[in-house]
Amino acid sequence: MLSRDIVFHMTSVPLADWIEKNEEQLTSIWDGRWSVVVQRGDKHGMEEALSSFCYSILDLEETEQVFVARTVFVSIITDLLRTQGKKRALRPEILQEAYQMIYKIECWENISEFILGIQGFIDTIVDKILFYSPFFETCPHLDRAIRIINQHITNRDLSVSFLAEHLILSTTHLSNLFRLNLGMNASDYIAKRKIAEITYDIVHTSLPLADIREKYGFISHSHFIQFFKRHQGKTPLKYRQHVTSIVGDNE
Repeated sequence: MLSRDIVFHMTSVPLADWIEKNEEQLTSIWDGRWSVVVQRGDKHGMEEALSSFCYSILDLEETEQVFVARTVFVSIITDLLRTQGKKRALRPEILQEAYQMIYKIECWENISEFILGIQGFIDTIVDKILFYSPFFETCPHLDRAIRIINQHITNRDLSVSFLAEHLILSTTHLSNLFRLNLGMNASDYIAKRKIAEITYDIVHTSLPLADIREKYGFISHSHFIQFFKRHQGKTPLKYRQHVTSIVGDNE
């Protein structure tokens, strides 16, 4: 937990010099490690990255500190919204939470407020943007199940039994909760979420298909192809080629 009694020793350097010196630190917010902790909803990892970033800009003048921090924090939210939109996971409630958070960021006037706001910022992007669930109060078991699915989406052991064990529920009761609230059983929901993530990686990243297969826990390449084709109507390779051709035609 960050102390509220924060005192900084300010040593001002030109913004251009700071960017050249700290380019790696600045871009690390969007590197592979950041993507991993975000996808897992790893709040501790995200806090470490953002805290390190904030402390790295203390060499700047105060107005430039705020400018750089505000740019990065807002960019994180807009990038997440863009990603959620591509996954077709945006809802009005998510947009509202995102806009409220951006408004808070715009009101922060010094780097101390950014550092003290990191925990709330992370809670918002994890709980309200990435893993939003409307069932928190009406069906806590379902809400927790959805969170577990999102956090373990790349785990090859993710299954209805896996969920039921974590929630201490029977598989039948768990599937009934999904069917009553979402119109599909638990296994179909897991498959839908996994397909959404796999499709995003196929379309919006340059990851080799073998890496995507391994990332989502498929040992057998044929099983991966069959799973994807069953849900998307094409093999992963054909799907990527199809999307690429459409983009090329529109350019």
